[in-house]
Amino acid sequence: MTQINKLKTKLDSTRKQLEDLDISSTYFDNIKNYNSENKNKNLQAIQEKIEGLRNRIYYAKQAADTVRKYKESL
Repeated sequence: MTQINKLKTKLDSTRKQLEDLDISSTYFDNIKNYNSENKNKNLQAIQEKIEGLRNRIYYAKQAADTVRKYKESL
């Protein structure tokens, strides 16, 4: 009977460890997914800023060309 009780205790302990591992793996999966989502959001924000800067450079070049052409026409 003692052997059975020891085995039951060991089984319960192992079951608890497996549950803890499952909770831990789920927790880390959630963190990994959260970090991945944030990384994608950050990359998208950076891409939008780069596109905005490209547009500003384009319009600044056009304005400079217009001023240069105006000066040449004088």
